[in-house]
Amino acid sequence: MKIYLKENGEWELFDVEKDSKELLERKILLGNDVCLGNDVRLGNDVCLGEGVRLGNDVRLGNDVCLGEGVRLGNDVCLGEGVSLGNYVSLGNYVRLGEGVRLGNYVSLGNYVRLGNYVCLGEGVSLGNGVRLGEGVRLGNDVCLGNDVCLGEGVRLGKGVRLGEGVRLGNYVRLGEGVRLGEGVRLGNYVRLGEGVSLGNYVSLGNDVRLGNYVSLGEGVRLGKSPIQIQGTKHLLYQYDYNQLGIGCEIHMIEEWKKNYKEIGKQHGYTDEEIKEYKLYIDLAAERMMKKEVTP
Repeated sequence: MKIYLKENGEWELFDVEKDSKELLERKILLGNDVCLGNDVRLGNDVCLGEGVRLGNDVRLGNDVCLGEGVRLGNDVCLGEGVSLGNYVSLGNYVRLGEGVRLGNYVSLGNYVRLGNYVCLGEGVSLGNGVRLGEGVRLGNDVCLGNDVCLGEGVRLGKGVRLGEGVRLGNYVRLGEGVRLGEGVRLGNYVRLGEGVSLGNYVSLGNDVRLGNYVSLGEGVRLGKSPIQIQGTKHLLYQYDYNQLGIGCEIHMIEEWKKNYKEIGKQHGYTDEEIKEYKLYIDLAAERMMKKEVTP
């Protein structure tokens, strides 16, 4: 088994068995049952755990550490200080920037690009062609579809699911369990609470804020933060143009004004809570009307 190491600024071919002393001097440690493809190039202070498999044309920078059972496809390049947990799998043509950290059982598809200092929790799965900007943080069990692109400093909570072709701007924050459909677009500094669900091709502008468990249907577009009021029981929010949601109930404003008592009683609201939410409905309706007539 042979690998390329830099010698006086040039890459030279070394035999792993015959040149073991050279590897030790460079602090290159290879675990048992390691398998390296052709034209593999290793920096100094590299550690490969037991059962690691590297494809052809792999490049590892200095201070790289790969855990047990890691699999790297062909033409993979890892920057300096990268650390991969156990049983991580990277597809072909993957590029990881400096200081990237991947937890155990992470899986990356082909043509994935991660910026510097990206950190992925355990069990994260990224589809083909995913792009993550510098400093992105993904919690455990996050799943991103193909061709997803996240800007710098994005944070995704545990169990988030993003459909194919999703685009998130810089410094977006998504709470645990958020679900975004295909083709969703979020601007910079958007904040979504826990359990938020956005249908396919929803578009939110910069600085939009949605509270916990808000749901927006397919194709909704919000340029600014919608109305949200957290009452005694459920969240009141603007679902769409001329529509309000309270909890899971979504109706036109006029229907709320007409039937708010009956809807409240059906959901176990007290008389005081029904009066409280009637005030919220009137307040939201007045604000939405002002937005509608603003030139």
